[in-house]
Amino acid sequence: MRFAQWGVILCLVAGLAACGGGGGGGGIPVGVAIAPTAPATTPNTGSSEPPPSDQGPVTQVDPSPSKPEFLFATIQGAQSILSFQTQNPAPGTTPQAKVISGIQGFLGEALAYDAANDRLYASSGPDILVFDKASALSGAVPPTRTIQPTGTGIMFFSNVAFDKATDTLYLAGSAQYQDVLAIIGNASTASGSVTPNHRYAVASGSRGFTIDTQRKLLYGLGSTIGVFVFDLTALQEMVGANPTINQAVRVMAIPALNVMTGLSIDQARDRLYIAGTGKLGVIDSASTTSGNAANQSFNIPAHSATFDPSNDRLYVGAANSAYIINNASALKSGSTLPATVVVGNNPQINYFVGGFAFP
Repeated sequence: MRFAQWGVILCLVAGLAACGGGGGGGGIPVGVAIAPTAPATTPNTGSSEPPPSDQGPVTQVDPSPSKPEFLFATIQGAQSILSFQTQNPAPGTTPQAKVISGIQGFLGEALAYDAANDRLYASSGPDILVFDKASALSGAVPPTRTIQPTGTGIMFFSNVAFDKATDTLYLAGSAQYQDVLAIIGNASTASGSVTPNHRYAVASGSRGFTIDTQRKLLYGLGSTIGVFVFDLTALQEMVGANPTINQAVRVMAIPALNVMTGLSIDQARDRLYIAGTGKLGVIDSASTTSGNAANQSFNIPAHSATFDPSNDRLYVGAANSAYIINNASALKSGSTLPATVVVGNNPQINYFVGGFAFP
């Protein structure tokens, strides 16, 4: 279960406005303030025109200067996380990156980024690693703190999302007999052993998840060839030694994609992106599709998919590289895809690029 799209996942009840691998796009200030200048004295010349100013040019001051647009990506095979100072590097380039290396344990593919505090959440086995001042980190640096969720039975978390409005962390992972969704409040201070506020067991979806908070639907990739759809409003909490295992309300079969490894939802357009072995699949009207699902597919070596709703941008992880697809909603059969961007830290080894996170 190594998929970026849990990064979107557990916007469960908090209704994240932008879930896709961990975040949305930052805004650029549109207002500027004019710096005050000393009032000029207008001589009585009989003209309605103001006199020439001797105050020099008027300065426009932006009270909220834009910041670098950070982009993070996991390289699970190399136990590392990369950070870039651009969210949209040009196709065919190899952008410069800082590397957080030497992460201990089993690094998950999903990330979540708290831009206001420059804080990155990642998973390692059954723990959540928290890195403060994430955009400046480089080298084998230890996490600032570690969150150890208890009572879930989860062996490793591969999906992480953060809701800054409620300071809530949403997690998903695989337990012995089912997959589990977990919710932890007060994420900014949580540390050490923590009991989640909510836990839900689901029957299938161990290959990855994404969530549509508008329609209250959870999409999970099952161990068979299919996408399992759950009704979030009907999920029952885990209680006791034999908890209720929530079942899918419908299943979408997509045999053309073979083994599927990641997915992400464009909620506004009801559009599902799925990464499969050697293909990228797109399903429109995802909320009502079942059975053999009509889909568009693209022959690219897709391993993960993370949608950025703020910029209508799709990040598709591949081996040591990624396809960064702008205007993703216009993607259709026959579309020309951009060249890859090299984001891996060792092109000689075919490490897959996992989840992405952004402000």
